[in-house]
Amino acid sequence: MKNRTALLSGLSLFVCFCLLTGLSRLIIRYVGISPPLLLLAEVLSFALPALLAYYAAEDRTAIKHRLGWKMPPKGGLLFAILLGITTAMFALSTNIALGSLIGQANGDFFAAALPLTQSRFGAHGVYFVFAAAAALVEELFLRGVLMPIHEEGVGTSACLLFAGLTFALLQGDPLRMIGAFAAGCAFAYTAYIFDSVWPAVIAHLAGGLYLSVTMWMTDVYAPFGIANYFFACNLLGLLLFLYLTVRTAQGMLVRDSVPHFVKSAGLYDLWLLMRNPGVLVFAVAFAAKIVLDMIG
Repeated sequence: MKNRTALLSGLSLFVCFCLLTGLSRLIIRYVGISPPLLLLAEVLSFALPALLAYYAAEDRTAIKHRLGWKMPPKGGLLFAILLGITTAMFALSTNIALGSLIGQANGDFFAAALPLTQSRFGAHGVYFVFAAAAALVEELFLRGVLMPIHEEGVGTSACLLFAGLTFALLQGDPLRMIGAFAAGCAFAYTAYIFDSVWPAVIAHLAGGLYLSVTMWMTDVYAPFGIANYFFACNLLGLLLFLYLTVRTAQGMLVRDSVPHFVKSAGLYDLWLLMRNPGVLVFAVAFAAKIVLDMIG
């Protein structure tokens, strides 16, 4: 039964990746750019794998516990919001830097850099809708369902690293993997220390809204040459929000209101998660997509 749970939870990542990769392309090819359908594709791409992993679990107690709402300690909600914005600023900085290295134009790269795959379609208001939907469905699946399953078999640090790796692979773009890895680890850590997925949803939403506002600003104020100053401004903002996030976390640590890591075998535990056949198929699918994108 445990092997079945592990296999199907790993396969749920493969299913999620295939849906994310295929549904939006099919919609755009046969229907056109339709924000409602693209939003539905985003929701289904995470909701269906979440149901698969949930019903494959041997014991759903830990999942139900993580999906429940718990009032965060003093400073907890502020920490989640600050961490989400900090992570988004870091992701955007790394995306722009990598884009510059390969000679990608800033104006075009801002839209492609955001981790809201379909958010660049439609009116500006659609950005915010996709940010909210992505924060909800992605966190419920990755941190609400999958993470409790993994925590039953391995330690905390391995779960956080695995969460970062899988979140990076789900983006399907090597240029966005550094920022996505940091975001995956950050959201997983938020869910762990508050023992609930909802602070992670709040952190993800805060980051998504920041990126959506960024996209709106770069579109609206492009004639004023905002691209020439945006990277520096975003980097300064990153340093400020990183400081505020660390100070808020320090306050919670001093009050002993967040838990320490559960003992972990580190990289060996991570290897136990990565060698899952379902996860290996997921990784192969990611590699195949990269090759096909390069060829086509």
